[in-house]
Amino acid sequence: MNNTHKKIYIIVAVVVVVISGLALYYQKWGKGLPPESIKVEGQPSVGETPVIVNDTDVMRRAIDTQDTSLCVSIAREDERKICEINVIIAEAGLKQDAGICEQIQQSDFKAACKDNTIITKALNAKNPTLCEQMADQTRIEQCKKDVEQLK
Repeated sequence: MNNTHKKIYIIVAVVVVVISGLALYYQKWGKGLPPESIKVEGQPSVGETPVIVNDTDVMRRAIDTQDTSLCVSIAREDERKICEINVIIAEAGLKQDAGICEQIQQSDFKAACKDNTIITKALNAKNPTLCEQMADQTRIEQCKKDVEQLK
């Protein structure tokens, strides 16, 4: 498998994790999707229009750069935490290091982070035995099948 395919699998895994994390969060705590906050970034120069950025854009930028410090500009605390979790998940997936997931306090997100990192690593290495390290027993067989299809 060439580097392009590896990058595609990593990006797909990160997107799945982010979407799953947000869906789990809102489903578990019974909240509907919140309205996006509007932020004005920085001070505009004379005659310059301020740049308006919503929380989704901030979260996307934080994930893209693996920079949790960007999450502080999100107004709602619960959304800030989700942003930070998604940044950690993205970093763990890109570096293929499940140890990075230890930074996450919530056990369900931590487990999902580790499992998705292991899936990414197994797919990139084309090694189905790596799938056995996953905590979610229901996903192990699917992981193995996915890896076998790449061979």
